[in-house]
Amino acid sequence: MIKTLLIVLYSSLLIASDSLPEWVLSPQYGAVGSGTSERMALLQAKAELARQKRLHITSEAIRNDSDFSTHSTQRANEKIYTTIVKEQFIDDDGTVYVWVVEE
Repeated sequence: MIKTLLIVLYSSLLIASDSLPEWVLSPQYGAVGSGTSERMALLQAKAELARQKRLHITSEAIRNDSDFSTHSTQRANEKIYTTIVKEQFIDDDGTVYVWVVEE
């Protein structure tokens, strides 16, 4: 019974994973965040990128409606870093995934 349940659970995870873009499953560079909204996903992605770079995020995202890209500025050790949203994906369950990279 337990083996059957584990196989069914594992199979359902594989099916769910197949629907996600490759950059969500294994990003080559940058960071991926997820959340119930674009803002939450973006903040999580920026926090992960900051953790990777050991930065302190000091600004909010600024939406550029002309090209639908999101930019933000981060400052650490007097260096300014700009992040760009490379891709965004909304899963069937409503989870928003955002992939950000450093410009």
